[in-house]
Amino acid sequence: MAGGQARAAAGGAGRTPLVSQQIQYNLLARAVEWEVIPAGVDAGLGTLLYGPLAQGWLTGKYQRDQRPGADTRVARAGEHTSEAWHRRNTEEVWSVIEVLRDVAHAHGVTPGQAALAWVADRPGVTAPIVGARTTAQLRESLAAATLRLDEKASARLTEVSAPPTPNYPYQMIERIAGWHG
Repeated sequence: MAGGQARAAAGGAGRTPLVSQQIQYNLLARAVEWEVIPAGVDAGLGTLLYGPLAQGWLTGKYQRDQRPGADTRVARAGEHTSEAWHRRNTEEVWSVIEVLRDVAHAHGVTPGQAALAWVADRPGVTAPIVGARTTAQLRESLAAATLRLDEKASARLTEVSAPPTPNYPYQMIERIAGWHG
């Protein structure tokens, strides 16, 4: 069922139609770009993002090959969670974080602010939801509300964080259509 059809069906028979979706989306979790965000756009839904800072990974507070302190969310994360150290302590993640730090430095902001600016500016996104634990974290996140990254910086982040094309059906479609040579 297409996004618009799902929205109409949910609002049938006197019910309130769908108006928004809440999804995880950030520089480390972009698979929703394949179908979820386009379906929301098609349905006219607002898209609210949870985890825009990847549970702290995109704030710059974690260091390569240095286990996080016991007081951090990552240290307390269960083995099954996406933010668990063993899942995200990878070259791919550190590559994203390194570019994010460079972009943040060039814009005179924190990595977290740059990450929020990137995700807030993505097509189909209404707003990120920040989960600050302290007043300082909230102030830092709110300062990103008016930040816009330049085109080159945004493109660098988009490129370094691009998820691999899923094998099926997307790679098959690309091969058949000749999309990528």
